[in-house]
Amino acid sequence: MKAIIDRFEGEMAVIEIENNNFEKMPKILLSGAKEGDCIEITPAKTAHFYVASIDEGVMFVVTPNGKYAMNAALGGGAKAGDGLVIKINKTITQQKENKIKGLMNSLFT
Repeated sequence: MKAIIDRFEGEMAVIEIENNNFEKMPKILLSGAKEGDCIEITPAKTAHFYVASIDEGVMFVVTPNGKYAMNAALGGGAKAGDGLVIKINKTITQQKENKIKGLMNSLFT
């Protein structure tokens, strides 16, 4: 699943997913990420985070620092026992930043 980090609210990140929907996920899962970054969340056999369980649409992710809850749909189809890889897609992030810079320049020139 691909998403864009819209903003941070305390210990949560608000991310924009498909169809302009917004979801929250634990900020601790997004080490080094900033607002505007495009992230990709994919299941994997080995990862830093693991899905402990999924119950009524809520995915519980275990990290070295504790257990966190997020919308199960954000797991990209991960099941209990799967690892999760969350990485910043620097190429897409840079393309979006360049597009915004171009739009800003066109407004003021």
